[in-house]
Amino acid sequence: MVRAILGVSLGFVVWSIIWVGGYAGLSAAMPERFPPEGPLRDVAGLLTILGVSVVCSLSAGAAAGSIARSSKAILVLAALLLLVGIAVQASVWSLMPVWYHAAFLGLIAPTTIVGGRMTSERRGGATGAK
Repeated sequence: MVRAILGVSLGFVVWSIIWVGGYAGLSAAMPERFPPEGPLRDVAGLLTILGVSVVCSLSAGAAAGSIARSSKAILVLAALLLLVGIAVQASVWSLMPVWYHAAFLGLIAPTTIVGGRMTSERRGGATGAK
């Protein structure tokens, strides 16, 4: 149980650090494409941050899976990230097109689960529910 809680917590922190750092880096490098505030409608910019979100989710799932070693913990992390993602996307709904919100939310859980499974495959087996 402790490993599961630590895994979910670490996964959430990993996702958050990569997201905040990734967007801050993009904003610093290309402020015209990634404004710190205001609407983001540039398709290339939106696709780029979708890519960042995929990296976040894969990394978070891998981190959680390596600590928790439980498929249930990875599912809990995926659900937590989705719930937080829904809240965040709702708060910035008017700043981005609907297709972006749908893609962002649709990718969170599956890529988190894939990231978690990658760690179990490296250990030589499927993650068991512990």
